[in-house]
Amino acid sequence: MNFRNLALAFVAVAIVCAIAFSFLFWSARPPLLKTTDWNASYQQNQDGQQTAQVYQLSSNKNLIFIHTPNAEKYRYRWFALDLKHRMVGAPNSPWTFPYLHIQSANIGIALDFPKIEDTWKIDWQDDGHIVFTNGTLTVAVNQAKQGAVANP
Repeated sequence: MNFRNLALAFVAVAIVCAIAFSFLFWSARPPLLKTTDWNASYQQNQDGQQTAQVYQLSSNKNLIFIHTPNAEKYRYRWFALDLKHRMVGAPNSPWTFPYLHIQSANIGIALDFPKIEDTWKIDWQDDGHIVFTNGTLTVAVNQAKQGAVANP
């Protein structure tokens, strides 16, 4: 076997290993992908309305994540909504390396959990409109319809 064939065999094995590792890593930690199926906005105190970013897990369309990048409290910069069970929570911030992903597919601390520091009011409506507020921060989420914008 000459050097060229040995090098090609090594590269082929390395590529197969990289693909297998990527597949296993990807399936263990599914990425968060921006979605156009939902839109969201938020407002803090009396400040103006700001657009929030909405993400969905690639493997679970019933779990969406809302990013409110300018929220005063760091704990409330990410929210998770479990659409199937109608729950809202404050998860840990997603990891960004090597791609945007979460460590576990759950909503974190539920906002209606009695030991959370703030009192939250959560309003789920059957038309795909969800509003949750603690009096300081209000987040509105809408299932996207053409031309629709979420208003807190």
